[in-house]
Amino acid sequence: MKLNKQSVVAVARKLHLLPLLEKLRLLQKILKVHKENREYLKGRAKQSYPPYSLMYDAYSHCSFDRYDKSGLRDAKMITRIIRKYVSGDQLVVCEFGCGPARIVRHLRSADAGIAKLIGTDYNAKTIRWCKAAVPEIVFIQNELAPPFDLPDHSLDVLYCVSVFTHLSEEMHFEWIREIRRVLKPGGLFIGTFHGEKSFNRLLPYEQARYLRGELVSRGNVKEGSRIYTAYQSDKFLSEKLLADFDFIEKQDLKFSQSIWAAR
Repeated sequence: MKLNKQSVVAVARKLHLLPLLEKLRLLQKILKVHKENREYLKGRAKQSYPPYSLMYDAYSHCSFDRYDKSGLRDAKMITRIIRKYVSGDQLVVCEFGCGPARIVRHLRSADAGIAKLIGTDYNAKTIRWCKAAVPEIVFIQNELAPPFDLPDHSLDVLYCVSVFTHLSEEMHFEWIREIRRVLKPGGLFIGTFHGEKSFNRLLPYEQARYLRGELVSRGNVKEGSRIYTAYQSDKFLSEKLLADFDFIEKQDLKFSQSIWAAR
């Protein structure tokens, strides 16, 4: 019987081999871009780049060029969505699961109306690096489970890119309640999810659950890590996760995941 990639990964996950395979893949990625990165750093002495281990854990690659270009591109995407729903020039914006600051470090250059930026992440090493490398932004460590170390109704906007895609169903609902707590009345949530674009990655029994509006999660690894994955259908998002928001809208943008805005 011929096995496709997802079937092979499922077997490796069941046998608890994914962490070992990830270490080997990290080494492969480093060797692939080491020379390219060394050249890219010439003339960029003032720019700080994350350690390879943090980059790979967050982005599945170790390229400084991709880190810069994708960060600026996605920052522009986020600010365009913000400005579709929110006006004003003193906005307080938070990125939940900021990783090594790929996006959040570019937001002010993309939108001068953002007065304060906050980044949160559960990875202590990532937060330490962010505080040293991007001191103009406030960085706060959270745990895998809520709460944020933030007051009630203190944010105009909270966004997250590829965060819920690595959480269990329990954590989905705990975090969405926490996000509602820290947003101001009328505040905006922007999130990306493994939606219709990822349907073909699912195995047949997973597709059946997905079509029923259930969350599909792949565990047997540390929750929150890159290799813990969750897939959310439009039905799950609109009827369950985001049902208590006054307004929700799926954004039709060119991005690897589905993007939702909820107020």
